[in-house]
Amino acid sequence: MEAISVFDFTDYRRYLHRYIDSRPKKGRGVRSALAQAAGCQVAYLTRVFSDQAELSLEQADAIAQYLGFSQEEANYFLLMIQYARAGTPRLRGHFANQLEEVQKKRLILKERFKVKETLTLEAQTKYYSSWIYTAIHMCITVPGLQTRDAIARYLKLSPLKVGRALEFLESVGLARTESGRTLIGNARVHLGADSELISKHHTNWRIQAIASYDREGERDLHYTSIVSLSRADQHKLKALLVKTIEEFNATVAPSPEEEVHCLAMDFFGVKSASD
Repeated sequence: MEAISVFDFTDYRRYLHRYIDSRPKKGRGVRSALAQAAGCQVAYLTRVFSDQAELSLEQADAIAQYLGFSQEEANYFLLMIQYARAGTPRLRGHFANQLEEVQKKRLILKERFKVKETLTLEAQTKYYSSWIYTAIHMCITVPGLQTRDAIARYLKLSPLKVGRALEFLESVGLARTESGRTLIGNARVHLGADSELISKHHTNWRIQAIASYDREGERDLHYTSIVSLSRADQHKLKALLVKTIEEFNATVAPSPEEEVHCLAMDFFGVKSASD
C-alpha cells in the first residue's frame, strides 16, 4: 500500500484524493466513511472534491481524527483548510507562507527526527574528529562485535587504538561495560546542518566511501549522476531524498544488529569555487 504523507501537499483535496486512491480496492467505501466522520452527506463531500464547496474547520478536525493524524499532521491539515478557505489574496498568501515554513522545517533532518544531543561540545569535537569513533560506536550494537579484539579484527585496526576509543565512548556515556562486553550507552547523536562539526563528519565518511571503491564489495552500491533540472524539481527531489532517509531510518531502527554499514548521499548545486 502506498504511503501518503499529508506534508507532501498544500491542497487538501489533492491529498484526500490520493489517500482514497491509495486504499485497498481503490478506496471503495472510504468517501462514505469520511463523510460520516465529518458529519455531512456524501453528496456534500462530492461537492468539496469537485471544488464547489469547502470543508469547515470542524469537519476537517473530525476527518483528521478519523485518519489517525498526529498533532503535527492535524495542525498541517487544518492549515491547508484555512489556506483553501481564505477569502483575500493577502490572507491566502499568509497561509501559503505558513505551509511553506512547515515544509521547510521538515526538510531540516534535525527537526524532523527530533534528535536530542547528549554530548558536550568538547566530547562531540573528539567523537567526530575521526571515523573510528562513530564506526566503533556502531560496532558495539552488534552482538558479535562487543569486545575490543572483535572490533579490531572487524575494522582492521590495532587493539590499542580500539581500546582507547572504547575508553572515550564509555567516559562520555555512549558505551558501558557489562559482563566483559561493551554495550551501547546513550541514544545516538545527530549533527544538524548548522553544526560546525558537520563538514568534518561528512569528510571522514566520504574518505571511507572512496576507500571502499577499491574493495569492490558485491553488496556495495555507488552512484554518481550529474544532471540539469528546474528549480521546482530540485526542491521536489530534495524532499524525496529526505523522505527516503526517513524511511531508511525507519527500516534500520527495528533491524537486528549484524553488520555495520554507511549511507552517504550527496545532492547539491554545481557551482564554481568563485561563485
